[in-house]
Amino acid sequence: MALDPIRLKLIARIARILLAVAILIYGLAISEPESPRLLALTLALFSLPLLLQIARSALVRAYALWLGIFLVVQSLLTPVLLGDAADLVINRPNMTITRNFRDGIGPGVPGPQTATTDSKGFRVFPSVDYQRPSEARIFAIGGSTTEQEILNDDATWTHRTQVALSERSGKKVEVINTGIRGIRAKNHVATFRYIVAFHPDMILFLTGANDWVFDAFELFGYDQPRRRWVFSNTILGRAMLAEYGRVFGRRSIAFSIVRPLNGEPSLQRSRKISWLPERASDQYLDNLRKISALCHERKITCVFLTQPSAYHPDAPDSLKKSFWMTPPAASYTLTFDSLIHIAEVYNRDLIEFAKMHGHPVCDLASKIGATTENFYDDVHFTYAGSQRVAEAVTACIEDVLDPSPATKTPLLDLGK
Repeated sequence: MALDPIRLKLIARIARILLAVAILIYGLAISEPESPRLLALTLALFSLPLLLQIARSALVRAYALWLGIFLVVQSLLTPVLLGDAADLVINRPNMTITRNFRDGIGPGVPGPQTATTDSKGFRVFPSVDYQRPSEARIFAIGGSTTEQEILNDDATWTHRTQVALSERSGKKVEVINTGIRGIRAKNHVATFRYIVAFHPDMILFLTGANDWVFDAFELFGYDQPRRRWVFSNTILGRAMLAEYGRVFGRRSIAFSIVRPLNGEPSLQRSRKISWLPERASDQYLDNLRKISALCHERKITCVFLTQPSAYHPDAPDSLKKSFWMTPPAASYTLTFDSLIHIAEVYNRDLIEFAKMHGHPVCDLASKIGATTENFYDDVHFTYAGSQRVAEAVTACIEDVLDPSPATKTPLLDLGK
């Protein structure tokens, strides 16, 4: 029996509303409660299809549903459409963040500390005109040990390297810090692809720590939920965030951290695991191969830096008490002997990989001692440690550009 027109309209209305509700639920699932502005933006977009179902115009109601379908589809297809670029993670552009560690973060790091990002989300001073090549433009890619988010802009090893190279060469050298906490080699591939448009002459890769932490989690389990897919990761979300920073300009945030950053020492966890791998993981080495291929394809000098850490037999107990990445936020810890071994293996394999694929390598790990003067925790540098890293990186770059020992002050021409 055929349905009467009134009943058909009712069924169609219910179907539209149910679809709009499903779209809103999906929006809630990928929202970011920890970021109120992003949460508001996400909910506003994903609630539009439902809100517009009260419109009198059938065309408006239909287009509202198509908008919702677009929002969902672009989110689901982002990894497919972007490929490696889906792994791109950068800081928010035009930010000024001041952190005041009132209880201290450890010896060698006073407060407050101010970190700024430019229009691309990178840390660099003075500002850079990315549309034009420079005399010497060097990008640094890495995780938190590159970003150094809790140190002032002028205290990062990238800025100090920039100053040293500029003074020694008499040229304007730009060392652009793209680092961001928590990312690993697969994200570095995406960052590489992104910065190619900005005329890099050389790229430094400080990598390893986040990959061996990831591999530990893969083997022994996560105690915390993995980071879920969120709106800011989608194509539309990325575009809107970038435009927000450009349109509304610099945003400043200042806050105090009242308690010590690291809490209880992770080496004291009751469950201890021994992990003594013979080589770095396949996922890590595979991503290094992707980076290497891009270096050769783009004909860019890529310098690989080993990861310094406090995982050393001579590390003092006062420094071990500050460890928290063994791994972080877990109910278990790798043994100290395991940590020493893992750091050595991943750094050794990075050196061997770089040499095998024809890339310069700088063994920072052998130059930065495991002391409280250099580290305030497992891998992060104090003011003094950051200075030592800058000195070592500067020397390595000079050796790459002019390996002749007869030249005391090498010319920084980067092949130009």
